[in-house]
Amino acid sequence: MKSVKSLVLSTAVCALLATACSVPSPTSTAAPSGAGTKSGTGTATGSAGVGSQAAPASNTPWVNPAAVPAAASWNANSGAQIEFADTSPFYSDGVGSFRTYCFYSHMAADDPLVAPGRPGGSHLHTFFGNTGVDAFSTADSIQFGGESTCRGGTANRSAYWVPSIVDTNTGAAIVPEFLIAYYKTGYTGVQASQVNTMPQGLRMIAGDSRATGPSGLPHWLRPVSWNCAWDSAGNGTSATNEMQQCSPGQMVKMVIAFPQCWDGRNLDSADHKSHMAYSDNGCPATHPVALPQVSFNVYWTVPDGGNWSWRLSSDMYDGTAGYSGHGDWWNGWDPAVMQTWIDNCSHPGLDCGVDLLGNGMKLV
Repeated sequence: MKSVKSLVLSTAVCALLATACSVPSPTSTAAPSGAGTKSGTGTATGSAGVGSQAAPASNTPWVNPAAVPAAASWNANSGAQIEFADTSPFYSDGVGSFRTYCFYSHMAADDPLVAPGRPGGSHLHTFFGNTGVDAFSTADSIQFGGESTCRGGTANRSAYWVPSIVDTNTGAAIVPEFLIAYYKTGYTGVQASQVNTMPQGLRMIAGDSRATGPSGLPHWLRPVSWNCAWDSAGNGTSATNEMQQCSPGQMVKMVIAFPQCWDGRNLDSADHKSHMAYSDNGCPATHPVALPQVSFNVYWTVPDGGNWSWRLSSDMYDGTAGYSGHGDWWNGWDPAVMQTWIDNCSHPGLDCGVDLLGNGMKLV
């Protein structure tokens, strides 16, 4: 259970952020097992996800409806969760960096971008962040509704989702340990001082759910990569295009890197990609507005039997798993909180580590 210090956002903290904050009551948020943790690798059953989903393509990995994990209500926080920090940002390589942890929220065969208004209309997804995301989500429902499984609670109602990993031996969907969301000024020609605030309602997709082989792109333009991680810092094997076979106790890590150059006009596009572009020696003239580059690092712990039978729910082909990796992001940040880390981390080119806002406060 979180301490009262972590749960209660004082009036003074709200004033420092110049934003309206709700102050939640200190209540128990302990998980059914492992109190104090915000994860839970496993296959606890529940009704979320595939109970009423549309029939999938015949070559989609089979998902056992009885083995879809329940929504992790114990990971959700109501109200903005912010307190005074005990560490400070530092200069590293001149790239402005802000990172935050998000934890498992729920699984569903929904995709409010690709299949809006069609519950059960997609392969199974694993959702992090905003707890209210479903097939009917809108910009307003994400910005103003739902709790959040990210550090900071409703200071970050953004929605993050990826295709679920399924054990093809059993049909069970695997709960990830956590997602780390990175917001960096980037390494491909965008200067730290050039990044702009991400507009409310912006959403996008990176990767290709229909891919059946390697992207063939250079590593700095490759949207998806995989490796075996030895620790939560991501140290491990070299990155590849496909899911790697990792040793028991290691973590399978999928990295999704989104484009950071916006056309300055459209919050979305028909393919959920064309309004954005990757930076390559700076932003192109067609997409001149530089934003922080969003990336997800998602981690799943490998069990004793290994991960040889794991595939993504979107892997609709035979052969090596993971080529269809992709991610969706929908902005739900409290604008004042986002502006705080942009002003204090991004623009000065400082490394704010994990959850530091750069103004003496941190997300918890």
